[in-house]
Amino acid sequence: MNFLFQNFTDFLSEAISSFVDALTMMIIEIYKIGEEMALGNELAGVNNCLLFIQGISTLFFGCMVCKQIFTTYIAETDGDPDMDPTQILVKFSMSMAVSWASGSLISILCGWGWKATAELTGSAEVEYKNAIEGILGLISGGGQFALLVALLIYVIGVCVFIFKAGIRGGELVLFKLLTPIFAGDIITPSRERWNAFFAAYLVTIFGYSFQLLLFRFSIQILIAGDLMHCFVALSFLYLSIITPKWLERFVYSSGLGRIAGQSAHSAAFIAASFIRRG
Repeated sequence: MNFLFQNFTDFLSEAISSFVDALTMMIIEIYKIGEEMALGNELAGVNNCLLFIQGISTLFFGCMVCKQIFTTYIAETDGDPDMDPTQILVKFSMSMAVSWASGSLISILCGWGWKATAELTGSAEVEYKNAIEGILGLISGGGQFALLVALLIYVIGVCVFIFKAGIRGGELVLFKLLTPIFAGDIITPSRERWNAFFAAYLVTIFGYSFQLLLFRFSIQILIAGDLMHCFVALSFLYLSIITPKWLERFVYSSGLGRIAGQSAHSAAFIAASFIRRG
């Protein structure tokens, strides 16, 4: 009898392991398809639209430079009139560089995002076999209705999570196309709109790493074989769904978005200075 029970638990643990791995791979594949669309490998029209927007943004940047020179040095209504005029040209060059490198930028960031995901999810291994006896005991010991309701809600949450994974692809397409437009804000003295845009960009790129991590944690908690753990797993699943919004709110409230934008500006400014001196 113990032999049959051991074989049954081994089979069940293997089935659960295969199902969870297949579900995780499906979600990762949806993320990858979205990124391929944003990179233009799945949708050729994305790159065509980007070229058009980059051309328009170039004319737009030229108008912004003329306006900035007028308001700073002639009308003296915006900016510091004592500032070196060449800094406006440096900012113009930075805006142009960000605009025309927006395609390469999303490719590099997505590559970094996958490396971060591999490191995070690789450290969250799911143990299945030890939880099988607890799950069987819960099913045979009562509380089946509450467990069924919790599992049903969890399945609905997983469907919502998958849907959000698909939305991310569309968000990346929009970020790629809007980068040349928002890059014009680098020319202005404040750059607040660019800082907010770039912070949201980074959250969209790297936020899914934490989404997958919390999703795997929710599975770990779910298979613990306890009804209370099921409700805690639902909480982790819900947090994995709203992770991008939570990260955006944290980035804005903590000022990390402004720091990220200023860091990118400082790096570009130092590079431009070396080029100018050379």
